[in-house]
Amino acid sequence: YNADTILYAASLIKAPYILSVLREIENFEKTAERDKAGKIVYRSWEKKYDLDEEWVYDPETMKADGSGEIMNKAAGFRLTWRELFEYALLYSDNIAFSQIYNRFGFTSFNSLVWQLGIKGQSAGFMYLTARDCGKFLGEIYRYFETGSAYALWMKDLMTRSRDGEMIGGDEPA
Repeated sequence: YNADTILYAASLIKAPYILSVLREIENFEKTAERDKAGKIVYRSWEKKYDLDEEWVYDPETMKADGSGEIMNKAAGFRLTWRELFEYALLYSDNIAFSQIYNRFGFTSFNSLVWQLGIKGQSAGFMYLTARDCGKFLGEIYRYFETGSAYALWMKDLMTRSRDGEMIGGDEPA
């Protein structure tokens, strides 16, 4: 129904954006320099890929309207960047999501939009059509099927999301 009508996407944009970033991280890790123990050595311009780096909440500079858990936390609340991804997908957390896109930018996402022929983005970052959503969900499914560690992590988070009616987990037998 109205498959090509451009509408405000709200939180529907989070999963496709995170898909693009996880692919970027995977590509980085394939060629990253490693120490003798096999751990990645992050140069200053590669620090954004270190998901174990600590992030600290500052409500004065990181305000975001809408959904989430972090907005209810006190200043100084700490997470790793990996946990921010989890908050974005598990709780649809707007602060976590805004921190992720401030850190990673839009290069990978814009490439994905172009690759899939997404039309709604012509109206701005937060806009999609129903057809666009179908394309993104298909691409997310194909990503899950790769079986990569990040793909399986994203699938796990999406199936455990607080908003389970969007993507339900396995039903008990």
